[in-house]
Amino acid sequence: MSLPPRVYFTLHEASERWGCNIADIAGWADAGKLRILTGISAIRCGDEIVGGKVVLSPMELMPLFRRCGTGPTEGIMRRIQMLNRPEWLLITDPVGGIVVTVADMVIRAEEVHAFEDENEM
Repeated sequence: MSLPPRVYFTLHEASERWGCNIADIAGWADAGKLRILTGISAIRCGDEIVGGKVVLSPMELMPLFRRCGTGPTEGIMRRIQMLNRPEWLLITDPVGGIVVTVADMVIRAEEVHAFEDENEM
């Protein structure tokens, strides 16, 4: 019996797989080539309660993606995007946003494979 296919790659796994820096991955995510996700517990965005898998804006977390590796390992997100919605939601509770760590950021395996196909890797 074999295991089912992998569902997620961490940013560090993807960067090792592709021979690049996580700053490159953040740039490609900002350009719309792939999405960086994390999982969050329930928060409030205006009148809406949001939780589970969410898309992160890499430019909002720019210090985490320094090429020299001197950046912090966690940052504050003040807005998020649901997987199936185009708009960004402002986090209203907790008021200061939510803490996210690079170690908890993932890319869906289907997006990793599509990115590799598109770029003939």
